[in-house]
Amino acid sequence: MMRAKLPDVLSDAQKRNRVKNLLADLSRRNLIAPERKGPGARWRLVPQK
Repeated sequence: MMRAKLPDVLSDAQKRNRVKNLLADLSRRNLIAPERKGPGARWRLVPQK
C-alpha cells in the first residue's frame, strides 16, 4: 500500500527498501511496533507518554 505512494522513478526493489528502512527507523525510535511477526506483520503506533 505504501509503495504505491512512492515516486514511479524508483524501481520496485528501491520502493521495498525505502518502506523497510522507514519501518526500521520508526521501530528503533519506538514510534511503531508490530502486532505480529513475519512478512504479514501489521504495524501500530505506540502510545506516547
